[in-house]
Amino acid sequence: MYLLNTDELSVFSNHKMTTDRDGFFYHKAILIDINQDGHMDILTARVKKPAIGKSVSNLVWLENPGGEEPY
Repeated sequence: MYLLNTDELSVFSNHKMTTDRDGFFYHKAILIDINQDGHMDILTARVKKPAIGKSVSNLVWLENPGGEEPY
C-alpha cells in the first residue's frame, strides 16, 4: 500500500506503507489516532475480488510507531 500526498497540485509524493499483497486493493483510508498515543494512524479497508470465487475484505489498522510523521 502506498499513501499518496496531494496537498498541493504541484507537489506529489508517495510513501510505501505495507508490503504488497497480491490481488488486494485499498480504499477509504482515514487518519485517526486509534490507540490515543498522540500519533495519527491509518485505518483503511482492503479487498481482494478474484475472477472466480468469493471476495475477501479486511479492515486494516496501520499503527504509527511515532517519530517523524510519514504523512
